[in-house]
Amino acid sequence: MLTYLYFIPSFLGGLLFAHFASRLVDVFYKRRAEHLTFPEDIKERSKRRRIYLTVGATLIFYFASILTLGVPAFLLHVLPCLLLLLVVITDSEQHLIFDEINGGLVILGILSVLLSHLGQKSSIPAGALDAPIPTALVAGLAFAGLAILTRGGIGGGDVKLLFALGLLLGADRTMACVFIGALAGGIGALLHLLRKGSKKDLIAYGPYYAIPGMLLLLLP
Repeated sequence: MLTYLYFIPSFLGGLLFAHFASRLVDVFYKRRAEHLTFPEDIKERSKRRRIYLTVGATLIFYFASILTLGVPAFLLHVLPCLLLLLVVITDSEQHLIFDEINGGLVILGILSVLLSHLGQKSSIPAGALDAPIPTALVAGLAFAGLAILTRGGIGGGDVKLLFALGLLLGADRTMACVFIGALAGGIGALLHLLRKGSKKDLIAYGPYYAIPGMLLLLLP
């Protein structure tokens, strides 16, 4: 019953995160205006952004709280999830994953690897000990190949995202993430094609890997 008490601070944390994260996304959009896919529709495509950020961050804080993690483990579970939530937002709105976000994920992944070598295995996400560096390299190279084959269907941001997820999740969970993402992305692409009726309309694949990545990071 006491776990329900975690919801109130989690919700407040979600509101606070949504406020600052939304402003940060707007800053990114202004600085990278030439790279946006829908620069003329920023306001329309972002009108529900704070709602999504609040709900997503609240769930992340809540589930991380009921795991009763220590501070290092809490940070290495929660911070990557919050960055992945930003991936979902920016890729959904503008089909763009910013290097700053992927860079933060890579840094957290490297930190997980370093902590594992220092004997702090209980502080890092489950699965991250499972060959993270080889997994990151294989995932990154595999998606780089797919980016070439799909001629832009999968972008450079997706490649960097999978590299970061490889560091954070390790081999088994990265494979699960890729499988779930590929299956969900394929269904999403089919529905998008049926609705739009054109293969030229690209979809954002980042959320299909970021959302399973968040779930796997929060699993004990």
